[in-house]
Amino acid sequence: MTRSMAHLLFYWVIHTHFHSIGLLRLFTGFLPLAFFSSDPIMPLFPTVQYPRWIDFDKHFITIICTTFHVVILDSLGQVYVLLAASPGSYTDTSMAIGKNPAFSSLIPYQVGMYKNWLGLDICYPCSVGTMSAFEGSIDCLPYDCNTTDSFCPIGSTTNDTYSDLIKFVSQVTAYPKSPELTVFDDILIQNMFSFGESAHCLSTSPLFWVVMMIGIAAFILFTMGVLKFFHRWGKVRHTLKRVFQQIDLIKEGELWIGGLASFALIVLLGFAFSFSNSYLKQYPIETSPSSTFACDTSLRNAKFQTSIQSLSTLRSEEEQPIFDMLEEQQFTLVIDFINTNYQCNSIHVTQTTHDNPKSVAFDCSYARSVLTISVILDSHVVTINYAFEGVLSIGGLRVSLYGEEQIVNDATTHAQYFLRELNFSQPYFVNNQTLASDPSIELSLTRIINETQPLTPDGSYIYSALWIPTSLTSTSKLFLTMEQFLYYGLLEPTISISINEMTYFVSNVQEPITKQAEVIFHYLLFTIVCLELFGLVFLLMKLICLPFFNVVRLFIEKRFRLIHPHKTATPVESFKDDTKET
Repeated sequence: MTRSMAHLLFYWVIHTHFHSIGLLRLFTGFLPLAFFSSDPIMPLFPTVQYPRWIDFDKHFITIICTTFHVVILDSLGQVYVLLAASPGSYTDTSMAIGKNPAFSSLIPYQVGMYKNWLGLDICYPCSVGTMSAFEGSIDCLPYDCNTTDSFCPIGSTTNDTYSDLIKFVSQVTAYPKSPELTVFDDILIQNMFSFGESAHCLSTSPLFWVVMMIGIAAFILFTMGVLKFFHRWGKVRHTLKRVFQQIDLIKEGELWIGGLASFALIVLLGFAFSFSNSYLKQYPIETSPSSTFACDTSLRNAKFQTSIQSLSTLRSEEEQPIFDMLEEQQFTLVIDFINTNYQCNSIHVTQTTHDNPKSVAFDCSYARSVLTISVILDSHVVTINYAFEGVLSIGGLRVSLYGEEQIVNDATTHAQYFLRELNFSQPYFVNNQTLASDPSIELSLTRIINETQPLTPDGSYIYSALWIPTSLTSTSKLFLTMEQFLYYGLLEPTISISINEMTYFVSNVQEPITKQAEVIFHYLLFTIVCLELFGLVFLLMKLICLPFFNVVRLFIEKRFRLIHPHKTATPVESFKDDTKET
């Protein structure tokens, strides 16, 4: 067909099928007010949603727009008419009805989209808080998305708020810090000579029970003093003095009153022995029960050290197996494309390892408007591409990594190795937005190595390890607003997820604050110190308090005529008579 004949056919189609006021105004050069609009400029043809008919040449000669339709003449003389779509449908330009002129057909809108007017407009996604569950919808239905745990994207296909899919799951926990006191002497003294502020602290305080014993001893001492004035109780008093004198640990039987103080000393040393024995067993922290024997129930016989080390650091024979187990752990990458109408047959997955891309098999399921793709990774350093066919909205996605645990007991190194299960989920979503057509997500894997040193010389080292994924992608770069989607979103989405390893690892070391030999030594040292301390108290009483007490006693006896004429002992001699047996 010659170009002149093509032009005649073109104008014949215009005058025959699309003779209208808008067309005449367009021909005369007059632009109606409807052409001046603040709406964003959007590409229409050819696009992914409006593809070019295969027999239609890519070089256009003339384009005529009517009020609702568009007529195009290509360089080969083919006339193609884009007919306006009725509400609930859009124009299908991938095929043609007729030959020359050829006419477009109509296709109903996918779920999540709507259109309630006649025209050539692209698909409009449902706005936030509304959804369209059926094809060819002319309107979107509202649903409740006001709760804090709701996920409300544009282009919603369901009223499901996906509260179970938008939660972040990570195994990252802060490694404990060493306590303020890491010397057993300081820990023992602090727990022996403190009261605390709660009832539990008071009941476990050795000092409280020592004070109670001192109170009982003071009562017994007062009773012994009263019995001295009653001669008929003299034999009982003498027997009690003999008993207390035998119990005296402080002055080695020199003073009977030392036996009373020895009761308080025995209570203190008993608490110190019980505390030392229980504290020794509070290791490691993973298997230790609550420290009910102390005021601080979180008290543990453990101190910690954390450092970041390069992977090039030389490793010991005991450490190497746990690194090998980390390298051999196989990952499963699971992607949940949330709130979408894409099906399993509309996606193609490519895995790139060492710059070699290849198509991979994957497990796929579709439920609750969620497309779930599961891929077993060939390596820890890999890039996965998800290419979709067609133009549909994706509200958000969740990236999950899984790996199985492994336990090994090595008789050669006398160590236990525990590779922990990997369970990581990172949701990506923004309310009132939808996923862009080319999002790229980057995850970095960090090795966490935990070393637990043995408590006894013949004990085993315990190594545990875990991969910690970290997302380096900003969520704001992955999503589009309504205006951005209408302009940029008319593309088939291709989603890329890159995984790499960090060049360092985190080393956590747990070791006991004290061991059995050290506990025994410090307990004996504490016992000697307590004996000397009580002896010092008695010396001060003997030099200062008791002489004053005897002077007061002699004054009382003289005042009430209680001194017998034959008794001429000095105050110090009288004290000796009362506190020891000759």
